[in-house]
Amino acid sequence: MNINYILPGIELSGGVRVIFEHANRLKGKGHDVTLFFPFVVRPTIYKLEWKRLFQFMRDNQKKWNSDVGWFDLKIKLKRIPSIHPVTVRISEKIIPDADITFATSWDTADFVARLSPKKGEKFYFIQHYEVWDLLNNPNCWKNAEKLGEDPFKIFLSLTDLTPEDPELLKIKKMVEDTYSLPLNKITVSNLLKKLVEEKFDERIKGIVENGVNFDKFYKEINPPSKRPIRIAMPHMTAPYKGSIDGINALKIVKNLHPEIEFVLYGSKSSRDVPKWIKVYERLLSDDELRRLYNSSDIFVNPSWSEGFSLPPLEAMACGCAVVSTEVGAIKDYSINEKTILTSPPRNPHLLAKNIVRLVEDETLRKKIAKNGCQYVQKFTWEHSIDKLELILESSAISK
Repeated sequence: MNINYILPGIELSGGVRVIFEHANRLKGKGHDVTLFFPFVVRPTIYKLEWKRLFQFMRDNQKKWNSDVGWFDLKIKLKRIPSIHPVTVRISEKIIPDADITFATSWDTADFVARLSPKKGEKFYFIQHYEVWDLLNNPNCWKNAEKLGEDPFKIFLSLTDLTPEDPELLKIKKMVEDTYSLPLNKITVSNLLKKLVEEKFDERIKGIVENGVNFDKFYKEINPPSKRPIRIAMPHMTAPYKGSIDGINALKIVKNLHPEIEFVLYGSKSSRDVPKWIKVYERLLSDDELRRLYNSSDIFVNPSWSEGFSLPPLEAMACGCAVVSTEVGAIKDYSINEKTILTSPPRNPHLLAKNIVRLVEDETLRKKIAKNGCQYVQKFTWEHSIDKLELILESSAISK
């Protein structure tokens, strides 16, 4: 099959990395895959001045680099002017005719829906509920949490809220309107499938879970050494990533066990990060992540919300005992109390309680780590791409 992917950008992120994994493996199975990204991302307003757009492109052309140094991408990237819907007629002259064209984010969905039928069957790969300002708003979460304790019901209640901020309300509507577009929809988790089907009454063609690249993430054979227990955790600036909750949980653990070592990675350290925590102030490469996972005993995922949440899966593959909030696809790829310990989002005390259990119970910590490492072996990218192919082929047959 000839397959196009339209990306919102190519900067290092979990969502873009997933698409690159898809593209490499689809190409490896004989498909002709092309990736496109824009000179100019879609603004939140629909008005666009052509003269300013082309002037911007001329002025900034040398600043764009189509190379991806952070990923071993086997496919050359191509640029289009913009993913704004009004540029469709220009951009589709660059985009080849195909059997399949994918939207990979909310701001590419309307663009893909407007493309010519010659670009093939149109799919929307949904990796998150992308109303970021809503997910980052603590007051909205507090209102949603009044309605119950079940994480999915809280998440569903969050999407039901009507924000007072007119700009946030506008963005929310724009994102949610994409779920009703005439596109074949695929999600990365049961959570997102339930959200789209129950709230927006839209059928999901299938779920294609993310996998582990076992060439990159695996348990290294390390000789036993006497050292303090080490705990690793991502540290991100976006509030919905839960870093503040995670740090508060680590403070509780530190008070009980001052000998423990703590490592954060992802973004610059802030005044919220205590001096006794080591911080890598950047996103790490896959090789660096593997080494961090392997040098850690416990991995903590404190997020409020995720579409999938890939780091816990990779950490398990590297032999970490994982403690996580119940977000994204956690329930799809793990079993609480057997391969992982989970707690509701936005509750640092319960998160800390699970961490302390693993610190104080070496047998439990080793059991969770061993079971988790064994259990995730079936979550391969090859299996994910096989599922994706079946969905694409069945769609072509039923057309």
